[in-house]
Amino acid sequence: MENRHFYVFGQYRVDLNKRRLLCGEGETVHLAPKEFELLLVLIENRERVVDKNELLEKLWSDVLVEEGTLTRNISRLRQALGENKNAPRFIETTPKFGYRFIAEVTEEKDELQVENNTQSYAPSSHDETAVQNSAQKTNRSSWLPFAVVVVSILLLLTTVFFVRSVLNKRSAQTSNAPKIVPFSGLAGREDMPAFSQDGKQLAFAWKENVEGNFDIYIKLIGAGAPLRLTTDAADDVNPAWSPDGRFVAFVRSWSNRSEVILVPALGGAERKVCELKTIWSHVAWSPDGKSLLVSDGETMQSRVGLFLVNIETGAKFRLTTPQGFASDENAVFSPNGKTLAFKRTIYRSAEDIFITDVNANESKRLTFGNAPINGLTWTSDSAEILFSSYRENANVLLSVNTTDGKEELLTVVGRNAINPSMATNGHTLAFVEKQQDTNIWLTNLPYKPDMENQHNSQIKLINSNRADHSPQFSPDGKRIVFVSSRTGSEEIWVSEADGSNPTQLTSFGGPSTGTPRWSTDGKQIVFDSRPDKHGDIFTISANGGTPRRLTTLSSHDVIPNWSRDGKWIYFCSNRSGTLQIWKMPSNGSETIQITKQGGMEAFESVDEKYIYYSKARGISELWRVSKNSGVEEPVPELSKAALSRNWAISNLGIYFVSKEGESFYQLKFFDFATRQTSVILNSVKEPVWLFPGLAVSPDASQILYTQNDQLTSSIMLLENFR
Repeated sequence: MENRHFYVFGQYRVDLNKRRLLCGEGETVHLAPKEFELLLVLIENRERVVDKNELLEKLWSDVLVEEGTLTRNISRLRQALGENKNAPRFIETTPKFGYRFIAEVTEEKDELQVENNTQSYAPSSHDETAVQNSAQKTNRSSWLPFAVVVVSILLLLTTVFFVRSVLNKRSAQTSNAPKIVPFSGLAGREDMPAFSQDGKQLAFAWKENVEGNFDIYIKLIGAGAPLRLTTDAADDVNPAWSPDGRFVAFVRSWSNRSEVILVPALGGAERKVCELKTIWSHVAWSPDGKSLLVSDGETMQSRVGLFLVNIETGAKFRLTTPQGFASDENAVFSPNGKTLAFKRTIYRSAEDIFITDVNANESKRLTFGNAPINGLTWTSDSAEILFSSYRENANVLLSVNTTDGKEELLTVVGRNAINPSMATNGHTLAFVEKQQDTNIWLTNLPYKPDMENQHNSQIKLINSNRADHSPQFSPDGKRIVFVSSRTGSEEIWVSEADGSNPTQLTSFGGPSTGTPRWSTDGKQIVFDSRPDKHGDIFTISANGGTPRRLTTLSSHDVIPNWSRDGKWIYFCSNRSGTLQIWKMPSNGSETIQITKQGGMEAFESVDEKYIYYSKARGISELWRVSKNSGVEEPVPELSKAALSRNWAISNLGIYFVSKEGESFYQLKFFDFATRQTSVILNSVKEPVWLFPGLAVSPDASQILYTQNDQLTSSIMLLENFR
């Protein structure tokens, strides 16, 4: 007799003897060994929430794995059970802790009658001729041991065959498991990988140190040294293989323009295809190899859209014309050649994926994350798009189905992954693992603005092993407000002026939070955050407490700042359809639109006559609007002053960072009185791009500057992706 044991829930039965999951009338549901063990642990501990660490210890005690491995197995188990994680019937997630099996479970036990192989040779109690046939019984008994041996051998062979098949199956599962390996291990910054058509090589951009420039290289996967294709002093970026594998197209980029260039894949003479008004454009080949897909505009200020470029003539044909300040970039043809996928920047840092047919007749929005996107690629079957998006303070890889828009997190990759590229075989995914550490430095300013201080002291004032940025001195110069992700999410912090006693003010725990600004009396701090996906304006006491929300519309309201009298808050909003400067009373009531021709970040002049502001991302000049006449005009002397968000206004003028050459930056000062610009620091490190990076003390004796102290990236290969 053999005891059989089952767990029964819903339409499913867990057969503990044969370690399998059955559904309905006995159909086997395929589960990997770890998935079955995971289900069993959850069922056997169904009276409680099972901690993630406990599950990792129980199931993977013999190997070091990350939490993503558990998450991936939970996801696959849910799929096998036909469960939606948003409406669980079987497995419930307890955020940041673990999982609990919530379905009602019954246990069944029974006994299975098993035929004994020796039973037919035993004497029957009802055999009336037992005595007379004793001789025959003796003969049968004489060969009974032989039969037992034969049966034992058969059982042994069966067991060996079963064990071998299980081991082979496990070995196959192990060999086919997703595995991440480094591509080359080069120092510095590897970036922008692109697979050759046969999937055996990668073209990529590489620079060995921060001060250098990117050049294009190709390398065989798993063997050999990189072959350098370009040597120009400009940045050569975003390589793409031609469909026949003979050429690599790339973009050569300067500070204000770029060129599309072809170079033979084995090295050789370059050929310029066309010039672009944009910089660092992505480039992709059309399936027939006759055109290249780029992002460009007719002028530096025009809307950036998608263009097809004829590789023979350089002629451009515009495919998309986004509205307002939106821009279309990072376009890629699907492997079947029927669809384009691209990134649309709707407004600052709000980016999503759109798809359209190859003629761009009508665009369809596929994602709704309203978050920065750092690269996208198609799966080989043209059914999904893999993309990097900034979610919960990390760049993660996701997949989105082009039919239903369903997203799935690729947990095996982890955080800080950008610029994915899929091989044509559909099994190998390349991506870039980025490591960045931004810190806040303090520099003493010269006594006279027109003299460069050759002996300035530079102190790393506020730092951690995560991002620290967006500093501003308090009005009395005694404290500093800044943003830090040292606790795992971007939050508002304050410290003393010497960087001591850092104190966390906010605890949003996920949404992007930033641009903190002191009120004129130093009692409040205004900032923006995105708890509902779109930006909103908040204030909080400088001593801590509960944030007060000032805007509640579905528009994107960000980048706040106080008026000099403390009665108004200026901010950027798209509530009129385009990004403009608005203002509202500090209590958050009525709002008034200030600009009509576009605006992003605003500071009021000390005399309160003008509002100085930047226009939009990618436009380097500063503008001003008169508070009396409402006239909007550029400031000619400040044509380079809006590089990213590294500018700050003081009583005497405006400090800003300008780019004077490839990877060469200067700190400058524009004097309101003389309308002259002078160099304050001849050389500073590359600034941060998305966040406020510059702040001046009230007495203009010190400046805070955010810089990248560590910026490295490595190309990684995810093998056995699917």
